[in-house]
Amino acid sequence: MKKQILLCTLAILGVLLCACEDAKPAETTAEAPVTTAPVETTATATTTCSTSDANISTELSGAATLDASAIIETGIKSYAYRDYAITERVFTYKKDDNTFFISYPQIEGAVDKETLKVLNQKIKESFFLGITESELKLSSGKSHMDVSYAITYQSGSYVSLVYYYNNCFINNGSPVSGWGAFTIELGLPCEARADAFLLTTEDLLDAVQSADMRCDPMIAKHYQTIEELSEALKSFGLKSSSLRKYFLTQDYVYILLECGNGSFAPVGLPIASVFPFYTSDSTVLLQSNKKSCKFENYIVTEHSFVLDNTGDDGRNFSYFSVHYPQIEVKNKPEFSAMINQKIYEAFFFGMTEEDFCSAEGASWIDVNYAITYADERYLSIGYYGEDCSINASYISDMWEGITLDLFECKELSLKDFSVTVADLITATQKGNFCGNRRFADNYWSFPLVIEAVKAFESDITSPSRFFFSKDAVYLSIPCNRFCDAPLRIPFTVLK
Repeated sequence: MKKQILLCTLAILGVLLCACEDAKPAETTAEAPVTTAPVETTATATTTCSTSDANISTELSGAATLDASAIIETGIKSYAYRDYAITERVFTYKKDDNTFFISYPQIEGAVDKETLKVLNQKIKESFFLGITESELKLSSGKSHMDVSYAITYQSGSYVSLVYYYNNCFINNGSPVSGWGAFTIELGLPCEARADAFLLTTEDLLDAVQSADMRCDPMIAKHYQTIEELSEALKSFGLKSSSLRKYFLTQDYVYILLECGNGSFAPVGLPIASVFPFYTSDSTVLLQSNKKSCKFENYIVTEHSFVLDNTGDDGRNFSYFSVHYPQIEVKNKPEFSAMINQKIYEAFFFGMTEEDFCSAEGASWIDVNYAITYADERYLSIGYYGEDCSINASYISDMWEGITLDLFECKELSLKDFSVTVADLITATQKGNFCGNRRFADNYWSFPLVIEAVKAFESDITSPSRFFFSKDAVYLSIPCNRFCDAPLRIPFTVLK
């Protein structure tokens, strides 16, 4: 009898109570796997998406009505990107009066297996409404669950998905239906906040005025006017409480808003060209993994130093991986030697391979680079090392560059290309800029990004604080005393 009461409570009361809580999972590193957790979905009391309701307010009745089944049926179930893949899993069970069908996604292929395990567990718990497979099979009264999902958005290493649970009840309980959502950054992997896509409250308030706004019938019933709906959007926490309360399509942002009694429903806001303004995937950020090149007057080759002194216990270890370029300029041995020495010192943090080999404390050095631009005359290289430490002492997050004029044999700054900070601000204001996660944690709003670009005035003459590609410039932005972070701005350095 106690088991039946537990099941009933989890399935009905737990679903509604959890919607009032803002889930805040870890967004960076691995955490202990969740074994017993509150339900992590947002529930609505609706069972259909019918528009036939006399209580729908006059002002909102003209909005297009969301059809859950259409969204689910037209979406895709799987997605692959680089070393990651999202695949569909299905749990079905039918016995006597019990019928369960749950389609849910799982992520495969990530390097950080523990973090991936935790994220997959959270996804599964949400889709199962906080109930385990064994508990479902043990339900004694009439029970029904029908849960399915669709991937609605893919952008580089980001995916967004929505799921809908229809007419679900356990042990003769009252049926509930509802919406849930996940947006995931595959690079870590972790859940992504809405502010990862540089959404602002102003964006939401502008879009809700559009004739193309869409809403679930529960939204139209609960919010009597556009003004009331706008007030709800003002209180939506883009940074603090947006996890699992939004999903994206190519042309819309869907926000799950509370509709009373712990129930949530989506409103679709026409916000096109949504893009993530940060990524944890360096190759995506740099848009290049080129390590060598050859022209008539110079050659760039890759050199590597790798040392793994991991202890048997896996705790006290030293790991060094430094990939660095060396440049040979035709008939310019002195310049070649000078620039190669400078590269070596920068990539090895002013130390040597011998220093690394003699390190006694726990150490982690992982430095890499990419050639982002190269032609007969100009060469630009970006290099980076994240969370580096030696002898258990933190060193730096390094994101810097080297840009050369190989006709004149000299290093160049942005000022040498007649680029001004005003030019950079204008380019940033057009959008489509991007940084890494460290950058986003320090510059999480558009005004802060603009202030960071303004502050670059002090580095406009520095040859190491930028690099460029064919259609973008990368600025090295300070985050604190030890950390730099990259900011990619669409901009053509070579006119």
